[in-house]
Amino acid sequence: MTELFIAFGMWMRPTRRVALLTGALLHLSIVTLMSAWFPLLTFSIVCLSVYPLVLRAPYASDAWKALRRVHSDQRRATT
Repeated sequence: MTELFIAFGMWMRPTRRVALLTGALLHLSIVTLMSAWFPLLTFSIVCLSVYPLVLRAPYASDAWKALRRVHSDQRRATT
């Protein structure tokens, strides 16, 4: 459930910061709580390195609107 919230929450402006904080806490807790920490540390660093791009991405909400527009255009074309 947490991973779904992070995946979809990053795309919506009202939930973006909470999703990024949740993702950061999730990846940091994975590294601290698991025994095989080195591969997980590498994975977490890769995941966390993308978060600043999402935080400043003004295109995220625009992309979501464009997807909704394409979907509604397709629905109109089939009816």
